[in-house]
Amino acid sequence: MRTNNNAEAFHSHFNRRIQITHPNMWSFIKFLQGEENRFHHLRIQFYAGLGARPKQSQFNVVLIILVNDIMMAL
Repeated sequence: MRTNNNAEAFHSHFNRRIQITHPNMWSFIKFLQGEENRFHHLRIQFYAGLGARPKQSQFNVVLIILVNDIMMAL
């Protein structure tokens, strides 16, 4: 799902990652701690000069796997 607003994009991503409409308090806190760690690691990578990985479509990933399997079979 694409959005035009950064806050909406974050909220959409957040909802997809949590996967539950009404989590209990402890699982929600645990999830927030995991998100904090994820953003901390992203910030460290950014400061180290690492850019974002280029996105690949699911089709390309499957195609690469199939080609690698065929090459290994030869």
